[in-house]
Amino acid sequence: MQQRRTYENKTVKLLLWFATAVGGVEVTCIVLVWFFLLRTRKHPDSATQGYLLTNRFQRFTFDELRKATRGFKEVIGQGAGGIVYKGVLSDRRIAAIKRLNEANQGEAEFLAEVNTIGMLNHMYLIEMWGYCAEGKHKLLVYEYLEHGSLAKNLSSNVLDWKKRFEIAVGTAKGIVYLHEECLEWILHCDVKPQNILLDADYQPKVADFGVAKLVSRNMSDHSSFSRMRGTRGYMAPEWIYNLPITSESGCVQLWDSSVGNCNWKEPKCHAYL
Repeated sequence: MQQRRTYENKTVKLLLWFATAVGGVEVTCIVLVWFFLLRTRKHPDSATQGYLLTNRFQRFTFDELRKATRGFKEVIGQGAGGIVYKGVLSDRRIAAIKRLNEANQGEAEFLAEVNTIGMLNHMYLIEMWGYCAEGKHKLLVYEYLEHGSLAKNLSSNVLDWKKRFEIAVGTAKGIVYLHEECLEWILHCDVKPQNILLDADYQPKVADFGVAKLVSRNMSDHSSFSRMRGTRGYMAPEWIYNLPITSESGCVQLWDSSVGNCNWKEPKCHAYL
């Protein structure tokens, strides 16, 4: 009888230990789930964690980019949209970092445009690596192309006729992709030699979408702009006469850039300007 009671006591103790262990595991799981939900609630969208959902761009802080550019010292380009600096990222990649001019554009609108542009993938378009959006500070981080812009190489003896032809064709393919082949048409509006960059093999990459216009394919009237965009000497007549801007408008700018490429110099102006 005593042995039976001893056996029953051991069984009860074993059951109690088992119940305690199961309860402990359940409590631990509840705490972990609560902690995970709390962190998710603090960071509701992937952009605040440093990446955009669709393209996994890195979101840099302003201090990171200021350090990468050594206080924004080395200017490698400048335009109406902002100033471009050369920088070295923390992973030692050399980047072209464009600091956009201050504008009234909100962060949500800025991120939406960055997200759209970031989904572009074409061998003749410059690759964007990331961005920064901290209050008034808005910056874009691109790959750095060592030979710079076509404008700086127009008089170069390295560019023979074959290379110049390849540059013209490659640029045209990049513009066609932007204007006709994207889910949302992107009208570049500022195609010029300064915005055609050359890689190590002197292959072109179209850059600077700072004045680009996103246009839905559903719109019958392509777009109207609140202000004139682009650079004198490369603007289509539609700008001058306040006509609707379409994808064909970029053909004039592309033609001007191609003429400059063949003439080994930039055009001075148009007859209608």
